Amino acid sequence: MYYRITRFYRKIFGIEEAPGYLLILSCYDWGLLILSLSLLCYLLVIETFILSFFGIKMNVWYVIITDIPFAIAYLFSDEILKNDKNHFDLLDQKYKEEKLKHIKGILVVLFVLLSLPSFLVALHFL
Repeated sequence: MYYRITRFYRKIFGIEEAPGYLLILSCYDWGLLILSLSLLCYLLVIETFILSFFGIKMNVWYVIITDIPFAIAYLFSDEILKNDKNHFDLLDQKYKEEKLKHIKGILVVLFVLLSLPSFLVALHFL
């Protein structure tokens, strides 16, 4: 998923190199940020279901505590996750001749687009 999201930002916006602060990020940083936020939303959905099973309502502190590991991983992504051009180029070579790449791309788009609404729906109903 990281590869597909990063490839999208690289192809559409062409932001390969950027200073890396505020919203001026490279495509590699955007790819990891969007993937991290999507995974965080799905984790919060699971957390909301588990807490509601025990009769506990989700509140802001649970979201903040759940977000801390994601924030730390993102801050140190260059060292921990090899979030750079070389790693992307290796993935690009690996997935260059893959089959059904359009269908997989659509599935990644759906994964990302449905992450936040699924969390909001879980909060609404639980």
